[in-house]
Amino acid sequence: MAATKREELLASVQNKNSTSTGFVKLIKQLSHEETLTDTLVELNKRQLEDLWDGSLRICMSTLMGSDSETYYADHVNEICELLHSIIALANATINSMLAAHGDKNDQAIIMVPQSLTETAILIHGIFPTLTIDQKDLKDHISQLFESWWINTIAGREELMGNTIFYLLTKSIQPKSTQADVNRVKAVQNVLSAIDLNSESAGALCPLLLQCTYHHQYVTTPAGVNFLSYLFTLDVNLMNKIHLSIRNHLLSVPKAWHTQYGEIYFKAWQKCSGDIRENFEQNCIQDIMFRAVHATRGQRSQVFNSLFKILSYIHKEKTQRGVDAMLTKLYEPILWRSLMVANSYVRANAATLMFDVFPLYDPFLHNEQIDSMLQKQFDLMQSLMSDPVPEVRLITVKGVGHVLSIFWELIPSQVIQFFVTSLVQEQIYDISSPAVREAVLKVMNQLCDNHLSIPMLKTVLPELSNFVHDNSEKVRIAMLDVLLKVKGLRAIKYYHVVPVEHILARLEIDTAPVCDRIMNLIYHSFVSTEQHPAEQVKRCIALIKTNRGAARQFFTYLPKFLSLEDTIKYIIMLCRYMLHLLELIAPNLSNASDGSINESENSLQEVGHSKKDKKAAPLKRTRKQRKKDSGNGGESSAHTEEELNQNEDDSENSESLTNMCGMVEAIYFMLTTIIDKLGHPDNKPMKEGLLKKLSITVRKLMAVSQGTEMDSALIALAGHLPGKALPLIGQNLFNRLKQVCRQKEASDITVIVKALVMWGRAESIIELVKDSLGKKLSKLSSPEPTRDPKGITKPKKKRVGFTAAEEDDINIESALNIVVRMVTLAECRVVLLTKHKKGLESLLNTMEPVLQLIRNFLNNDQDQAAQKSDVNLWIKTFGVYTRLAVFICLPNKHGKVDDSNTVSSLTEPIVTLGNILNWTALAVIPFVKSDNKEKQEASTGITVLALKVCYGLVMVNIYNEAILDNQIHICRTVLESHSACTQLSFQALVCLLQLVQIRKPKSELSSGSEVFKAFENNIFTSLKSFLNAYISGLGDSEVVGENVMEDKPGYLTELSPVLVEIVHELTKPGKSLQLAERTLNSVLLCSIEEIKNHCQKKGLLKGKTLSPLASIFLNFIVKRDLLRRLFLQQLEKYLDLTIITDIYLLCSLVSIITWLKSVSADSTEALTKSISKLVAEATDNQVEETVFRDLKKQLEERVQEIIPQAEAV
Repeated sequence: MAATKREELLASVQNKNSTSTGFVKLIKQLSHEETLTDTLVELNKRQLEDLWDGSLRICMSTLMGSDSETYYADHVNEICELLHSIIALANATINSMLAAHGDKNDQAIIMVPQSLTETAILIHGIFPTLTIDQKDLKDHISQLFESWWINTIAGREELMGNTIFYLLTKSIQPKSTQADVNRVKAVQNVLSAIDLNSESAGALCPLLLQCTYHHQYVTTPAGVNFLSYLFTLDVNLMNKIHLSIRNHLLSVPKAWHTQYGEIYFKAWQKCSGDIRENFEQNCIQDIMFRAVHATRGQRSQVFNSLFKILSYIHKEKTQRGVDAMLTKLYEPILWRSLMVANSYVRANAATLMFDVFPLYDPFLHNEQIDSMLQKQFDLMQSLMSDPVPEVRLITVKGVGHVLSIFWELIPSQVIQFFVTSLVQEQIYDISSPAVREAVLKVMNQLCDNHLSIPMLKTVLPELSNFVHDNSEKVRIAMLDVLLKVKGLRAIKYYHVVPVEHILARLEIDTAPVCDRIMNLIYHSFVSTEQHPAEQVKRCIALIKTNRGAARQFFTYLPKFLSLEDTIKYIIMLCRYMLHLLELIAPNLSNASDGSINESENSLQEVGHSKKDKKAAPLKRTRKQRKKDSGNGGESSAHTEEELNQNEDDSENSESLTNMCGMVEAIYFMLTTIIDKLGHPDNKPMKEGLLKKLSITVRKLMAVSQGTEMDSALIALAGHLPGKALPLIGQNLFNRLKQVCRQKEASDITVIVKALVMWGRAESIIELVKDSLGKKLSKLSSPEPTRDPKGITKPKKKRVGFTAAEEDDINIESALNIVVRMVTLAECRVVLLTKHKKGLESLLNTMEPVLQLIRNFLNNDQDQAAQKSDVNLWIKTFGVYTRLAVFICLPNKHGKVDDSNTVSSLTEPIVTLGNILNWTALAVIPFVKSDNKEKQEASTGITVLALKVCYGLVMVNIYNEAILDNQIHICRTVLESHSACTQLSFQALVCLLQLVQIRKPKSELSSGSEVFKAFENNIFTSLKSFLNAYISGLGDSEVVGENVMEDKPGYLTELSPVLVEIVHELTKPGKSLQLAERTLNSVLLCSIEEIKNHCQKKGLLKGKTLSPLASIFLNFIVKRDLLRRLFLQQLEKYLDLTIITDIYLLCSLVSIITWLKSVSADSTEALTKSISKLVAEATDNQVEETVFRDLKKQLEERVQEIIPQAEAV
């Protein structure tokens, strides 16, 4: 069978007229059967040469006919099949000869038939002409030639020119693979046989340069070895490759920079002789020079890129010759660069020096090596005191690196100097937190070296205060040091930083710092392996040490414990508190007073009885007291009992405080793990935990006597099931009444919020309504009385509030409850959706306060209300208006009509607009009253009304009537009241708000009469304020001095409001006439203010203005249109003014001088006008003495104006 195949193969090529069809068919058949190689092995040398002679003849006849493009297009498939067959036959021939050659001599050149070589050369010649469609054929051809080269077959040099070009082109494609690079690496020696400087290699060099920034070459071992090999081929190519890498450093990924370092180092290892010398000087030393002189900063990454290349070479110092090479190349660059003036160069050089340390030539004598090392130590010492923080930072990091690695090799004197400098100088660098952070990181590094522990034991306690550093990074670094110290046996972290300091930071610090603190101390306070009594003891110790830190501690604790351990810890605290309650409950019952007994109904639910009230000791009679005084033993016994009772009270109070801290701890831990408890797998644990907490909260609520405990319990109760809330809610409601009856003010926010959220809002509203209704109705409707003769007389009207009755709360507490309900965001939603009718009824109950205020203001008799009562009326009015606004809030904010406000009120004041009307008619007229009490009361009420106006617009609840009332109030206040008061300020704020929200609509254009009237009202109000301000300047005792000196911050607060109003009235799109009138008012106000200042204190010094003038003019000059209009108004004023007052002249000169300093080109006409005015002032015979004195001052400020005036 084999003989038959051999004969068929020889027959297919021996006939001179044989075609390629039979030959190709037979080769395909043998290839498919995988018998082609076996068939060729059976051929002798003569038969093999005949076979290839025939194959060459068929190949040439087929290819020679393909000279014309038409023939090639018609027979392209036939040609490709023939080439595939020839390639398959050539591969089989080579394999058979390799099998016959064996391992006789690996270096020997394998001889093949001459016809095979000629055929390969022929195919190599047409190889570049094959199109991309024949990529499989090209790849097979390339593999044949690669095998030819690798196996050292004769004639291989003539087959690799086009092959290496093809391989390089394929390997640098975007979708190339590592296998493509491996193929190039396998035949890289071909490049050594090519003259890379010749013209024929012109197309090859660009391909080699593209390999330097291709990912398959830079990131694969074969590619790295190939690129390092390229450096050794030719000096010119070396320079080109180095330039290509250098130019692409900033565009390639940063991870490649280290790979380039490996390429350079391997290239250095492969070089020798002149090539190595050129490589060191032209490549490595060039990188060193450019790295030292590179710019630094976030935008410039040149140094970082070059440093990574050099750093790889530095790490290879263990290789032979690297130390000597680095020393030789750094010698002319590094040492002088450390002492130059440019801080960037010093920083770069220092970074390189510390990375390459120690830098010396191992072939030198020991004395020379010691001298070089000492030189480096001296340079480090000088860099420690560098004036630039960045250089000091690099030095601190570098010194830490050197000390941590070479501690045992560095002289002790040098170590002592470095450590002393770090902990006594660099750590206190106030200019750079990064330096302080670096010092602490150095300490952290040194903790890893056991030789440095004795020194650190004395050094670290000096750094304890840096746990309180202003920089978060420094604090984190300090805690990292403590965490490292915690793992050392020789040093205890609490000897470095006291626990009190650590807890203080835990209380107030940020999350990254707190995480480290918890990792440091949590096991000291919570150890699940300890006995429960010990765990409770540690918990109490933490609460006593720092209550705030304890809150943070238990907030973060679940992160460091498993869910099961956290639940066990919470249950343990609950059991302890229940046990403690059993011990102290009798003492708490005996110490209860009447105020606690008032909540006996709720206390019965948690186990208390009314008998506790009867247990109170009765008052002794006089005989009993006398008898006791006569019995000294019994008296001393009573004294001892009282002392014991005091001690018990102290212990009980301390126990309650501890339990309060535990309740807070449970709340914070439960809040943290509540999401995990919601998982279905944790349902049994959640039910058991909440059941235990329900029992604990109910019993603690019964004995709680402080707001702090209430807050904690109420917050904790929010996580309890609904069936536990009614009992707690009733107890809490009774506690609210108890707190509100006390004279001392208490925070009821938590109680009110909890009751509203638990559905007890209706009870609270009824409580407030009953208390306010009784008191207000008694004051507004006095009961009749009878005289001795039986004639009924009206009871004498008494102004003021009566004492609180037993079942009612005081009025201030009632008002506080209302404020809390309408302020808390959680309560507002509940009240608006479920209790709006109750709020309307409460509003109706509070309405009589308006009549009380009206009666007080209209009362001309001598009797007057007490000041405290008046203040309470004002507060009640404020709550009344806030409640009215609150009721008008819809679920989705929007404008409301009168029908949307309170509809159930019976009095005339049923809308917010009516409230504003009432304020304007009944209150504002008394703002300037001679009666001080009425004036203060009316002012306070008006301020509240204006604040309500502001709030209405802010929440978008207004209609046209409300807006009209608001602007009426503002205008009335500004016209009838002096400027620079809180009332005027509030009016201006509301005025600004009106200007900003009142925009012309499509049906109400900006040119309509209605909108013009609105703008005129705004302008009139602003003008009224400015007039009031000017008139106040003349009254130095009332306003002028006060504003200019005593309250400089008032105008600072007022300035943005005034500026915004002026801006709204003068911005583009507004009426030009309105803008001119506004700027004219601003000009007149500024002139009068500066004039007043000149009269009292002389000419303004420097280029300054008076306060209000400075505010206005600084705003105006920044806008071109306003500046031009203002200058026009000033020119008109100068043209129409006749100077008869030297102070007016000083005021105008000050304004023009200031304008000239800001924009000199716009004041030429003003200079001429002021010159004319100076001349007129002289002609009008203004007082010469005054004029002479002020003229001297004017000459110092306006050197250009006065000479012109004199010339005139």
